[in-house]
Amino acid sequence: MNYEVKSINIGKCKQIEEGLNSAINKFPITEKVYVSSTIIIGDEQADLKHHGGEDQVLCVYSYDHYEHWEQELNHKVDIPSFGENLTVKDISEDDVCIGDIFELGETKLQVSLPRQPCRVLAKKFNNDQFAKMVSDSGYTGFYFRVLNEGYIKPGQTLNLIKRHPKQLSISDVNKLHYTDQKNVDLLKRAIEVVELKTSLREQFQKRLNEIIKSNNG
Repeated sequence: MNYEVKSINIGKCKQIEEGLNSAINKFPITEKVYVSSTIIIGDEQADLKHHGGEDQVLCVYSYDHYEHWEQELNHKVDIPSFGENLTVKDISEDDVCIGDIFELGETKLQVSLPRQPCRVLAKKFNNDQFAKMVSDSGYTGFYFRVLNEGYIKPGQTLNLIKRHPKQLSISDVNKLHYTDQKNVDLLKRAIEVVELKTSLREQFQKRLNEIIKSNNG
């Protein structure tokens, strides 16, 4: 499966309100750029706890979702308004699975977890409810970790080269976050996928243990 990359984006950290710094205001690049195991060179991450680290190197958002948000908000939404590093056409949270491996340019990338909408996104859109709107829609985007470093450049195609056998989709993990937190079967499936970010697997394991204890109590 091949996907068109509409835009590769980077940004610098800036204060968007008192006490809140972010690099959400990114811009498309026009030349090749190097992707390391922790960041795209030239990009910045203000909140390393929530947006950085080896499991969250590249944020991906579907180009197709922009039409939805333009209709929902009744105004034009420019790329890359969601702070994503890669704006990709025809990609879906329903179809992308944790542990899937992709190639882009010289890099090899692996899906690690969904993007969780936060107050920075709400501030970006000047709408206190926007983070909830995004999570409710399921159009969250997701993160890549980097398996092989290298250069990427505009015009290249994102290629799926290996589908994870467990096929735990981004939408499945979003359900455990927002709409179906006590789904025991889904929790068990998620815990089995070692490619899911460790802290998230531990969170789901703790929740499952609490459910089992409650049911046995």
